[in-house]
Amino acid sequence: MSGGKSLDARLVTLDGTHLIEASAGTGKTWTITSLYLRLILERDIKVSNLLVMTYTNAATRELRSRIRQTLETARHCLSNGSTKAISQLTAQTIDSEQFLYRARRALLDFDEAAIFTMHGFCQRVLAERSFEAATPFELEVLTDQSVLLAEIIDDFWRTRICSAEPLWASYLLSQGAADAKQLQQLLYPLVGRPYLQVVPPAAVATEPNNERSLITAFEELQQLWQTARQTIAELLHDHPALNRNAYRVASIPRWIEAMNNFLSRARPDFVCFAEFRHFDRFQSTILQSPKSLKKGQRAPEHPFFDACDHYATLHSQQKDIFMARYQRLQFELFDYANHQLLSRKSEQHLQSYDDLLYRLNVALDQNPALTDTLRTDYQAVLVDEFQDTDPTQYAILERVFISGGLPTFLVGDPKQAIYSFRGADIYSYLRAKRDIADHHQLDTNWRSSDRLIHAVNVLFGNAEHQNPLYFPEIPFSPATGAPNKRLELSGDPNNKAALVCWQIARNEPSKLLSKQNARQQAAQATAGEIARLLTIPAKLGKDPLAASDIAVLVRTHHEAKIIERSLQAAAVPSVRQTQQNVFDSHEALELERLLIAIAEPTREAHVRAALLTELLGYDAPELAELAKDAARWAERLDDFFSYRTLWDEHGFARMFSRLVQGEGIQQRLLAYVDGERRTTNLLHLGELLQAEAPLRAGIQASIKWLAQRRGDSAANEEWLLRLESDAERVRIVTIHASKGLEYPVVFCPF
Repeated sequence: MSGGKSLDARLVTLDGTHLIEASAGTGKTWTITSLYLRLILERDIKVSNLLVMTYTNAATRELRSRIRQTLETARHCLSNGSTKAISQLTAQTIDSEQFLYRARRALLDFDEAAIFTMHGFCQRVLAERSFEAATPFELEVLTDQSVLLAEIIDDFWRTRICSAEPLWASYLLSQGAADAKQLQQLLYPLVGRPYLQVVPPAAVATEPNNERSLITAFEELQQLWQTARQTIAELLHDHPALNRNAYRVASIPRWIEAMNNFLSRARPDFVCFAEFRHFDRFQSTILQSPKSLKKGQRAPEHPFFDACDHYATLHSQQKDIFMARYQRLQFELFDYANHQLLSRKSEQHLQSYDDLLYRLNVALDQNPALTDTLRTDYQAVLVDEFQDTDPTQYAILERVFISGGLPTFLVGDPKQAIYSFRGADIYSYLRAKRDIADHHQLDTNWRSSDRLIHAVNVLFGNAEHQNPLYFPEIPFSPATGAPNKRLELSGDPNNKAALVCWQIARNEPSKLLSKQNARQQAAQATAGEIARLLTIPAKLGKDPLAASDIAVLVRTHHEAKIIERSLQAAAVPSVRQTQQNVFDSHEALELERLLIAIAEPTREAHVRAALLTELLGYDAPELAELAKDAARWAERLDDFFSYRTLWDEHGFARMFSRLVQGEGIQQRLLAYVDGERRTTNLLHLGELLQAEAPLRAGIQASIKWLAQRRGDSAANEEWLLRLESDAERVRIVTIHASKGLEYPVVFCPF
């Protein structure tokens, strides 16, 4: 399927539906603002009737700002009689007086501009058209339903899992089913999305005989172990036939102790067995394998080894049975959570962002008059980041705008459809691509140098690569360079290519590198190369290359930490820019402990726990010395009482400021290698708690809110880690966080 013809924003018709594929750096935002201006000037559409939608609040603010700038530029040019700039945006004959009037009106009315997130648009329609949409009045929008979901999971656990028989409970524990946060992460991408079809697993047949056999086999192992433990240990330790690379003498005492621990349980324990990684070394089949024996030798024999074989077989069979049962339980949890979430939100007059989409889609289905009303209210629509749509969002767009024949421009890049975790569905994009006849491409890259564009074209456009982007419906479309010249790296005699690929050498040609080893080598090579470029120094245009010109892209926070440590070792300053939640930080845990102590200073155990945090800086010997001195200890308790009084009487912000200054927390944190990161996290948490304080009734409510935020998996733009420094530093950026950003020099080590 072709990517479509090249788009000229000046000439493209403003009628019908258009799908515009826009790779990174090809002027997507400029195109949207140009089309917006054309619709204002040529079609005389008011800003309140021209709908623009994107998928995040930050993107909405950016679009609003850029559109206003474009309108300002148009008004200025038309006021001065300079139509040259306007002629670059539209091929229509310019009526300066009429266009100036429309541009001025658009700016005067810009506060009414219909520029929303998709959820914001749905919320507005449901609020303004509640009768037509048949929606209840005064429903509160629940920005984060994780607390409600946690309550539902707790209820399910109490009713369905708490009374589980011991063997089944043991298996559930081994799968992390007792971890509410893990269950919440399992459910979060699934609940509240009615378009998902979760197929239930087949009903599980109970196998009581297998369970009894497993318990019997375990009891036999216990009996054999009690009577022959010393003999078994001696066989493994001293038998001359065993290959000591597989049965190292130094390892055998640990295996014996692990077996002793396993068989000291009252019954088979799946958690303990999963942790016992060398149980197989006691099995006859393993002992008799060629890797375990010296050449031509015969393995040691003992009934215990045969019994271990028998137990391992039964354990594996029971594990398969329990796995199928657990899959069924997960489906039941999903079904229960979906129904309970709807029911509880209805009882509490709440609705989530996903509910906004669902309610509007149902309302449009049940009331065609609402569709006609929206077509009157919004006479054209521009959708940014369309690759992040989901089936419900596309159904709304198709029903209201596409089927209505209104001017509709859907702009996106399927190669950047990386937000499936928040509901984006690439198949919705592909469906739109099949449904819409007019396909266009933005194929001029304004961001990268000509040589880099050519290298990427060669790499991905090679005829030998079938479907380099996995989906045949998303072909690779070569880009062309823009007339503007981009700065290139120079002054490095070792490297003159725009795109450089490294290969990691194996330590031994015949032996593959471990993942950990390869990662470490890639990180060290990256850090070394960055240090070399900054030392030469290489140049970017006429200026020396600066650390802030360089970004290292990683996939995960774990990879970011590896790169950060390697750059620290190479004495290269760096800063991490990620999508990580500040409530997942160590500082959030320590701040919670400190606030608990302030809330209850009479409970000295809480105070001791607070003093041992890195925020207050005591270690165990110092705390012991403090506790011995009654006067000093009483003085320290008085500090916590005074913080409590300050919080009670003057609010969180004043108390927090006094706490940070009085305890020297900022100076203490800055002494760490990652001190700026720690300090930024702490101050960020303080801001969030202060913003939340007026909504919470009292100190305990604020602490409970912090604890809930630490325990949930919800996402909020305000909770993302902030950049800890604006100084000259190499940026370490996750792929998700780098979307839409630009860096002169980029490393992709993993």
